[in-house]
Amino acid sequence: MGEQFSGLPQLSSHVEGIKHNTQFPIVQNTEERLPPVTEVPNEPLVKKPVVTFQTPVVSSWLPEFEWTDEDEMTLERLENGEDIPLQSNNVDSVVSAASDTTSVSAPSTTTTINEQKARDRLESRKKLEALLSASLKSASAGALRKPRWRLETEGESDEVSPFEPSDDEVMEPLQIFRSAVIAIMYTVQLKNMLMAKRIAEKESAMRDFEAMLRVYFDATRMWLGKVVRTPLLSVLQDSALDVDISTRGILAESGLRGFAKKFGGFLARRPPSPATESSRLGLSVGSAIDAAKLLKLKVRMKGILLALDKAIDKKEVPSGILDFWKRISSDGIYFPPSYQVFDEERQSLEFDDLGATRNMDFDEPDYIENRRGDNLTSSGFSRFNIVVINFLLVRILIPHVILQPWNVGIGPKNVGKQASANLANLATLLYCVCRQLSPLPSPIEPPEASFSGRRRSKTIAASQPDTADKRPETDESFSQATTHEHVISSAASGPELQGEEHTSFLSIDEIGLRLISDKNFPTNDSQVLQVTKEHQSILQGILTKLRSRLYSSHREVVAEQADVEQNIPFKINRTR
Repeated sequence: MGEQFSGLPQLSSHVEGIKHNTQFPIVQNTEERLPPVTEVPNEPLVKKPVVTFQTPVVSSWLPEFEWTDEDEMTLERLENGEDIPLQSNNVDSVVSAASDTTSVSAPSTTTTINEQKARDRLESRKKLEALLSASLKSASAGALRKPRWRLETEGESDEVSPFEPSDDEVMEPLQIFRSAVIAIMYTVQLKNMLMAKRIAEKESAMRDFEAMLRVYFDATRMWLGKVVRTPLLSVLQDSALDVDISTRGILAESGLRGFAKKFGGFLARRPPSPATESSRLGLSVGSAIDAAKLLKLKVRMKGILLALDKAIDKKEVPSGILDFWKRISSDGIYFPPSYQVFDEERQSLEFDDLGATRNMDFDEPDYIENRRGDNLTSSGFSRFNIVVINFLLVRILIPHVILQPWNVGIGPKNVGKQASANLANLATLLYCVCRQLSPLPSPIEPPEASFSGRRRSKTIAASQPDTADKRPETDESFSQATTHEHVISSAASGPELQGEEHTSFLSIDEIGLRLISDKNFPTNDSQVLQVTKEHQSILQGILTKLRSRLYSSHREVVAEQADVEQNIPFKINRTR
């Protein structure tokens, strides 16, 4: 029989004979053929031991099934070789299950990787919580231990039944000390992690805010130039306009003659002091200014503020600029070094440990009482007013729009000396109004220029073709005026010579050099103080409207609105 079936294809080595009386040869490789096997007579057939069925070990995590009578009958029919037809409901269930699987698999292919990761994180978190809860419950296994005093306290209480703790359940002193140290280390490490995260966020937030400052600096500057275009044109186009109320204007009216005009006071007699000249002109010492000049200056100042109030009231401010103003006056702002926060501003605002602003919407309880007095303290200023005034008016409107109107497309660049003096007086008066609502320092006094220094500055100014008109070089008493006019002329040619200088913020000292110092400007004059108070109420009303529009909350501005009304007598009488 072995010779008869020797030519058949060889089977695999792991396949055994189906019946016991068959004697098919067993080969190990299907590619090779073995030589014919000779039969050995009377040789007993060796039977391999039959593998007995072993009951599988039931795992604890597998579900348990019951063996029913129906399952037993089905098994017997299968052993007898009978056909078992599928029931229609079973077929329908199989088909419906297949359709459900197909319908579910379609959206599963469209799920993103992030959603899958989120589900995995949620599942792992649930498993971890279940594991922790199970470990905490298994106190007998040593997962949760307590000190002896804790166990005795719980045993004496009514909520927990008393028991005698075993030695395995009581924590040892070393374990108690280790637990306390781990708790402290965890708290310190958590604080360090949060601080490191905040430091990393600070650097990125400061870079982002600095980029926004560059964008909205130019946007706000151009928008302000469009708003105050009409009042500034009235100053630039009227060549006969003279609103110079400073002491240098009074001295200029007296005129210089002889050697003083020719040699700049080097060989001539010095002119009298401002007080002497004021008394000679018939002006009192308390009010040594021309009322007509002050009235013209007041009209231009009021025109600028009313134009700004109209733009905010009629919602002409672009939404992007409004959003930036809201952000810069909110908490959590890191001012970059390029913003050049000055000392008075930093002392009035509140910063956290990393330098971010906080409590920007908080006004101190004595805010209204301090505001009603004549003298305002640093604690009486609103933080919103400080940030908005310093950004909108002090850092942009005064140095980059009023003192340099040609940079925003208003008037020619080469303005006369009288127009430059008028712009300087207008900017200084607006700065005085801002000082009533924000802690601003006095304008810095320019250094005293010697005669040789004035001659060198005149030579440098003459070598520049795009500077302003030449100023008369006079006696030492006019050195501050000459220095101030030279600063304005250098500021006029600065952006074109240095490229990006016009898009950068100036320090408070650089802004003060472009203004008229308190020594030459009648800041404490009675008429000037009255004009300052009038425009202070107008500016406060503008800030109130702007704040209510940014935050849409009347609760935050009730005190400021009441303060505005108390500065306007006819409104108070009408409400009464």
